[in-house]
Amino acid sequence: MQQRWWIILLILLQMSCAPEKPVFLKGNLQQAFITAARENKLLFVIHTADGCPPCDDFMRKITTDKTLAKELSDKVLFIKASKNKPDDQAFLYSFYSMATPSSYLFSPDGRLLTIITGDAPVNYVISCTESCLSGKTIRHEFDTRLQTKQGQAIQLFNRILKAQDMIMQTTADKSTLQVALNILDTTLQKEAFFYNTYLAAKAYYKLGDTAHAKELAVKALEFKNSMDLALYAPLRNEMKFTADNSYTADSDAFITLSETAHQYGTVATGSYTVANVRFRNSGKKPLLIHQMVGSCDCMTFSWPKEPVLPGREDSVKITYHAREEGEFSKMVFVSSNASNAQVQINVKGLAE
Repeated sequence: MQQRWWIILLILLQMSCAPEKPVFLKGNLQQAFITAARENKLLFVIHTADGCPPCDDFMRKITTDKTLAKELSDKVLFIKASKNKPDDQAFLYSFYSMATPSSYLFSPDGRLLTIITGDAPVNYVISCTESCLSGKTIRHEFDTRLQTKQGQAIQLFNRILKAQDMIMQTTADKSTLQVALNILDTTLQKEAFFYNTYLAAKAYYKLGDTAHAKELAVKALEFKNSMDLALYAPLRNEMKFTADNSYTADSDAFITLSETAHQYGTVATGSYTVANVRFRNSGKKPLLIHQMVGSCDCMTFSWPKEPVLPGREDSVKITYHAREEGEFSKMVFVSSNASNAQVQINVKGLAE
């Protein structure tokens, strides 16, 4: 009888000591990988975007669910990655083919094991993470804009991350750069897209092989759908210089917005409200807007279809459909041929 009470007491003590929230690391991703390696734990990287309701819902679940905390806190470290952190941005370039929210589970030695996309249920997150604790790649369905899918996509991402680390080393010697190029060649044979083509061009440039660097830079610039233009704008400028060393950013068109944050104020629930945002072509070549995309399907857009000459002004139209009551905060991306190929407009308001 006394032994039974001791067992009950021990269980109660364990329950009282169970964490109520998962452990989220602060700082950047590089520091997080070092911590995960030192503590021999998985690293769960969550990539979200501002103005993304599924991202907000997913983060709310992950940060408050007690079952998840109980099951994973002693085995897994969590961190939220942001493209607004310079140290995180290079890492996230590899995954810009992914939608948000997206979660990436890494082994303690920094190897990508699986990817979870969307506002996944907590029990699914726990199941996938526990499957990864063996250190094996978990092959399951996840959304990606690439043609390469599932386990092969994870292998592709691992190779790109490894090559990226080698190329970005300030002390990278020729043998290191050549190994990185060999790795990238396998990814380019599997599926070429802007970022792995960019990395290969950069490696050749560092090796002093300007002919191959220029050839790949031209190929990289041929990837110019709305996502490439929006997500890789700074890198595209770098490729323009590699392709033509006489290029400077001020030789191109340049879009200047009259406002980067528009306040709708209070609008009626169910209404369609229009905002006109003016812009100027402050560059030296005609400006052509390719596309506008938003962080939800609650917005529609219109923009001038003809080139805007240097020094001239025009406007873009953003129509917001207030489907639900409450505050809203959304993002709009304007893609163009400008040197600042992607600019962002934040729209906010209150629906009553």
